[in-house]
Parts: sequence; structure tokens; C-alpha cells
Amino acid sequence: MIAALLLTTASVAQLPGDLTLPPDLERSSIELSVQTTNTHFIAQSYSDVPMLLVFGTPGSGLSTTIQLAPGMSASYTFCRGCLDDVYFEVLSVREGRWSNTGALALADVFASAQQAAWIQAGRGTSRAWLAQEADLEGVYPDESMLPGSLFRAHPELSDFGDVAPVMHVPVITPEKDKDGSRPPAIEPTPLPPV
Repeated sequence: MIAALLLTTASVAQLPGDLTLPPDLERSSIELSVQTTNTHFIAQSYSDVPMLLVFGTPGSGLSTTIQLAPGMSASYTFCRGCLDDVYFEVLSVREGRWSNTGALALADVFASAQQAAWIQAGRGTSRAWLAQEADLEGVYPDESMLPGSLFRAHPELSDFGDVAPVMHVPVITPEKDKDGSRPPAIEPTPLPPV
């Protein structure tokens, strides 16, 4: 009985806490918040339209989908480590136009400062945000997990396969023994007397 009580207490301790919207997102059109811990997933809809959440791994062809009604939430419990390589994608239809986020890693959400992500509505593509300490960070999604037939039927959707993230700014590296590849030589001159 004591073991069951300790297990229940440990399970409740893993539940995500109250989520506060970062001030930078207060005036934006947030459709969804997602929270994760080692053992829990919670999605809360703030939208007035239904949404689909697709779970899977990009490129595997395997996924599962849940529908989230306007203003509703979904909560799932899972074993520690089960969702390490799982991604989610959010789809919504507003005024006849589809919008999607691309595949977002649950591990990235868990690693963020608040263990939460916010999905901001957009035209064609929706944007995901993570709170990193005091700053917000936009999330670059992986390639979409949606079937190709959906992209053909709804061209406003993005597969996110043709956009690469900017990883670094190229820097010119000097080459050995080439003119102009080194800074100008400074001749040694004595300093004037003091």
C-alpha cells in the first residue's frame, strides 16, 4: 500500500504546472499551448475552430491523429522515455484555408524553460514558440508528416521540406600565401619620448 501511495505521489509530481502566456505573445492569435514532462502531455486549445494533432516521426509514414475541439484540452500519460523520438504537427482550417506547423519535436518542448510551446495562427503555416529563460524562440519545424495527397488537395499547406534553417553566417577564411589574405604589415617604429 505504501508503494502504491509513493507511486501515485510521484506520478502527480510529474504533472505540468500552470502555464502563463509570455508577455510578447499576449496580443497574438495563440491557438494552442502544449506542455510536456517526462510522463505527461497536455494540449489546450484557445481557438474557435477544431484542430488536428498528428503524432509520429517524420519520414516513417506512421502517425496517429487526434481531434481537439475549440476550447478543449487533451491530456495523455505515458512511460518515461516513450516519446523521445516523437514529433507532433498541428493542423487547423479557418475560413476554408488550411494551416499547419510542420513536425515539432516533443523533446524540444520538454527541453524548453517552461516545458511548453505556443502555436500562433497563420495563413498557410502556423508558427511555434518556445520560452527560453526570458526570451521567446521561434521553432524551425522538421518536414511535415502529412500525406502528399493532402498537399495536392490543399496547396496552401507547407511541407517544410524546401526551406532550410540558417545555421551560420559564412565567414571568409584567409588562405596561406595569397595576396590580400593577410592584414597589412605594420612596420616597427619607436614610440616618441614622453
